[in-house]
Amino acid sequence: MRALFCALFVISQVGCASPCQQLCAELADYASDTCGVSFTKDEEKACRENFSRKNTNPDWQEECAESLDTLDAIESEWSCADVEEYF
Repeated sequence: MRALFCALFVISQVGCASPCQQLCAELADYASDTCGVSFTKDEEKACRENFSRKNTNPDWQEECAESLDTLDAIESEWSCADVEEYF
């Protein structure tokens, strides 16, 4: 399903999110679902902009991609206390 979604974006010339941008979405979901902390629309937008392919190097993107492959990557890096402090 995700591949189809990305394919549709490519076709429409919008492009798919980078792995780091996908982590932004995963972190927002984790913060909301697990910690009860919500990102504002502006925070989500800033995260996606800051971690776009043009604003990060390939090493960062590779590290983000590896984190996406690990089911508990966010939970292992972020506690709810970290999320509450940061956001």
